[in-house]
Amino acid sequence: MKSSLIAVGALLGLVSAQNAVVHNHCDSSVYVQSFPYDGSAPGPLTTVPKSGTFFEEFRGSGSTIKIAKTKTLEKPLFFGYSFSSNPDYVYY
Repeated sequence: MKSSLIAVGALLGLVSAQNAVVHNHCDSSVYVQSFPYDGSAPGPLTTVPKSGTFFEEFRGSGSTIKIAKTKTLEKPLFFGYSFSSNPDYVYY
């Protein structure tokens, strides 16, 4: 399962229409939650089923998205992004 999560992590950089996207290619559901860098409220804990997709509009402050096999987000894979002062650039 860990190698499957790594494969998911490799796909995290896919961006479409100003969204952060997570495609679940694991054999079971994964849990995803976003934590904004500006300290505002985290996004909802989302269950992404096998072959499912999670989308989140980019947050202006940037964000860390945690992906895990458990609802408590134990041992998560972290995906973070932020922006430069030029809005055309996103850093992962």
